[in-house]
Amino acid sequence: MQNRFSISSVFSVVLIMAMLPLFAQQSRPAGGGRGEIKIGSISGSVKDAENGSAVEFANVLLLRSRDSSMVAGIITNAKGEFSLSQLPLGNFILKISFLGYKDLNTSITLTTNAPEKILLNLKLSSNATLLQAAEVVGEKKLIEYSLDKKVVNVEKSLVSEGGTATDVLSNVPSVSVDVDGNVSMKGSSNVTILIDGKPAVLSGVGLDQLPANTIESIEIISNPSSKYNPEGMAGIINIKTKRKKFEGLSGSANASVSTAERYNASLNLNYGIGDWSLFMNGGMNVMNGGRTGTSTTISELSNKYYPTDIYQRQDEISERTRNGYGGNLKLGAEYRINMQNSIMLTGEYSLFNNENGSKTPNTITKGYSNPDSTHWLQTLTSESDGNNNFNNYGLTLNYKHTTARPREELTFDISAKTSANSGEGNTKRIISNPDSTINEPQNNDTKGDGYDIDAQLNYLYPIGKDGKIEVGYQGKMRGSSSNDLQYLYGTLNADLSNDFSSNENIQGIYATFGNTYGPWSFQLGGRVEYASMDGHTVVPTGATQNHDTSFDYNYTRFYPSIHISRKLGKIQELQLSYSRRVRRPSAWDLNPFVNYSNFPVSIEFGNPALRPEDIQSLELNHSIYWPTTTLYTTAYYRYVSDMIQRYTFQDSVRGEWVRATTRLNYASGTNYGFDVVVDQKIFKWWSINLTGSFYQNIVNGNNVSADLNTEGLSYSFKANSNMSFPSNFNIQLSFNFRGPQYRGQSKQEANFSSELALRKGFMKNKWNVGLRLSDIFNTQEFNNFTTGNGFTTESNNKRLNSRALYFTIGYNFNTNGNGRSQKRKTERNTNEVKDNNGQQDDF
Repeated sequence: MQNRFSISSVFSVVLIMAMLPLFAQQSRPAGGGRGEIKIGSISGSVKDAENGSAVEFANVLLLRSRDSSMVAGIITNAKGEFSLSQLPLGNFILKISFLGYKDLNTSITLTTNAPEKILLNLKLSSNATLLQAAEVVGEKKLIEYSLDKKVVNVEKSLVSEGGTATDVLSNVPSVSVDVDGNVSMKGSSNVTILIDGKPAVLSGVGLDQLPANTIESIEIISNPSSKYNPEGMAGIINIKTKRKKFEGLSGSANASVSTAERYNASLNLNYGIGDWSLFMNGGMNVMNGGRTGTSTTISELSNKYYPTDIYQRQDEISERTRNGYGGNLKLGAEYRINMQNSIMLTGEYSLFNNENGSKTPNTITKGYSNPDSTHWLQTLTSESDGNNNFNNYGLTLNYKHTTARPREELTFDISAKTSANSGEGNTKRIISNPDSTINEPQNNDTKGDGYDIDAQLNYLYPIGKDGKIEVGYQGKMRGSSSNDLQYLYGTLNADLSNDFSSNENIQGIYATFGNTYGPWSFQLGGRVEYASMDGHTVVPTGATQNHDTSFDYNYTRFYPSIHISRKLGKIQELQLSYSRRVRRPSAWDLNPFVNYSNFPVSIEFGNPALRPEDIQSLELNHSIYWPTTTLYTTAYYRYVSDMIQRYTFQDSVRGEWVRATTRLNYASGTNYGFDVVVDQKIFKWWSINLTGSFYQNIVNGNNVSADLNTEGLSYSFKANSNMSFPSNFNIQLSFNFRGPQYRGQSKQEANFSSELALRKGFMKNKWNVGLRLSDIFNTQEFNNFTTGNGFTTESNNKRLNSRALYFTIGYNFNTNGNGRSQKRKTERNTNEVKDNNGQQDDF
């Protein structure tokens, strides 16, 4: 461990040395020349001319009178105050502007005898025409594109009301969710999911814990720049929760019930006073879910009872239930120390109690040489129930420092999260064959915990109007431990028990450079990263089959990224991007412990010899904007070396033939295709969004077996229709068709679903009620076909209560008592000026 921390220290020293010359330039205001005397200062306050309230976030620019070149700039604080220092002497124009107001220009002269100016109560007058136009522009599009990401604004989505984050993601273009809630993007399940920029989970708690009403937008970063952690083949999905800055008290409350016995409630509160902003985001959720299924496996196997048989057929009926309740709470405070410095502290806690049930009332195995003449070999009946408790704690500190130079900033973020979980389960298994009947009761007691520490330092140095250099450091340490005790016939079975722990250490430094020249914009980046992981299994006393399976690996890689865009006239833009990424095997992928919970049907274990995937990704985007139509097209190509895949094969364990599943590195994988997204405004009250995805998956498994070489064309279509009628009445209809999906040994058949949602607002939209019908035609099925060496498995699965009716009610409030001025502040937050690289710009 000492060597790892020494490498981290080296990274930190290199970063600080690289940044020192940049910090040294902070004392030089923009526009200053050599030999100028810089002893001047200008301070003051900005007020609303009509009601005298402070105007926050107003732009304050100091321009030279002779050529209008910018000398310095800043924005006003919560009290409408500003201060500029270290200014040269001379004649200037102080320009103050803000959305919804007329610009205010004031001539100022700074001399040796009068180097300071104090301008109190500068009055901004409203501009009704500008404000009216801003209200139109302020309406967010469903999808917004920038140089390196796509933002899907789901805050007003009706088809997700009453649901969870899983329901929201299932309606996002290019994203799919399967029957177990696993998320994939463009045919790959290797997706990094973040919530407000932080890892979504530390343990087994899923996205179905997060109420949909707490989500504001979804960021799809399919080809991330070097600034981002390079994990995830398909890219990053960042779920941004609601939080807006207001003076006074504001917020929203929502609740929903459903015929599927699913319930949730959420509350968002914000309180702003002076330089303080306090916020709370919380939700509770009661979930009742699961699935029913059948499967048939045909194997080329003989048996001891009928020597002439050369095949076995196994038919299984199963039902899994997952019922649970839980909640999450996030509390935070932001303090603006002064005009250049602000700090925010956020604490969060979530808990979830999950009750699992599994029934396999009938698994019958028969042998045969002719399908018309079968011989009974075995019948398995099993029933399991379990209870798991998850507790997650987190604390995040964010610091931001800005300078008089527009867009220049230094940020430092550090977060620490821990998780603790416990559980117990019971299984009743009865196995009958021609020799005997065995009643085998089994129960387990599980405890585990995890931690995740992430620290990031980033410095942005502006170049000219649109250029920038960003350098930074990111360090991540995470680990987990689990102690799973298995009891057979009431006695501890050491061979089935598992005590496993792992630790991972990742240290990286990165830099990006971007600028705009005429219609061209670009961003180049590179990231050097050192990663290591170690795992250790404690051999239980009395074990006869377990062995010490400790492992340790480390490697260093360079991850480059390139983003280029070209504006084609006023309504078109072309973007090209490249990045190198990685998929690191998880601790559980590497843990070789054998899970016998579904024995003698199947077993599962990890592979400590797994290597990280190496991913090369290329993407080309084109966008065109017509008055009522927007068209986005994306073509992409990904090549993966050492592709990690689930591998299922037949194995003889304890005298029984079972399906064994582990993970292997296949030689390579290739994925290419294109997406098409159309936003169409048919009438002022009716708009539709259409998405189509087509992609080819090619898997090269020659290094394992030639039978594992597979390829197939996949496709999917999504459609959303939004209609707005008078009296705040809205209707949304959604269709989702997913064609065949190919993943190594498995093929998932096509499936289709649809949803209808209605919402009505009351009392100027302070209150709203809604109805949503999910899976209108009850068609959401997930059918898979898996082939292996000497066997085939066909399975059919259906979600429990996929068709359900949800009723929601919500209330929005704002008690700051300053309607018009507050409205302008809200519009400022939703209409932030962005530079050509998609970064928010204060000016």
